[in-house]
Amino acid sequence: MSLSTSDYQNRKESFKDPNLIFYPNSFFTHLKVLNANYKEIKKELEQLITSDLSMNKENKIFQPWIEYDLYIESNPNGWDIAPFVIGGKFIEGNCKKAPFVSELLKQIPGIVSGSFSLLKPNTHIVPHQGYDEYSEKILRYHLGLIVPSGDLGIRVCNEVRVWKEGESFIFDDYKIHEAWNFTNEDRYVLICDFVDIKDNMGNVSDENFNKSVSTYINQ
Repeated sequence: MSLSTSDYQNRKESFKDPNLIFYPNSFFTHLKVLNANYKEIKKELEQLITSDLSMNKENKIFQPWIEYDLYIESNPNGWDIAPFVIGGKFIEGNCKKAPFVSELLKQIPGIVSGSFSLLKPNTHIVPHQGYDEYSEKILRYHLGLIVPSGDLGIRVCNEVRVWKEGESFIFDDYKIHEAWNFTNEDRYVLICDFVDIKDNMGNVSDENFNKSVSTYINQ
């Protein structure tokens, strides 16, 4: 039997439910501020995209996601992120370039990572699961910002979702998942990782995760 919102919020056990693949948004009311400000977030994203066009590679806010092995076979340049907070650490240089979304992220209890994610045309992120010590403790939120029509989506276990602009979904990054964009246009979403606010864990430590993301944190 599925949990109601009140049952979930009054739970005593972990905020992860082994019976759920995607979680109802109503379980996490503190994330509503992101959906409510979708238009302004998208506007700031579009400004960053335009700004990046005039930058050299080193100064662009969008940088390749470090786990190349997840997408290199389909498109070696297929997945970029613009991180604002990662592993519980805010990247102030990037936050200054996107003050609106950064301030929203700073207001969210339990936030540990937040970034714009660009999945380029004809890119497949192969099935994988997240880092042990990191992903065991977080849930992941996706908000569609610029989503082309066509063959694209994300599969978590055996359930598939397709991004829609202004709409969001939440899933467990520690479950096997894959994503793809087989259209001819870029797909942009806002990705946020968050922990159980009851545990008061603003920082999640994982040696492998920290090593992977050190490039972004030390910008």
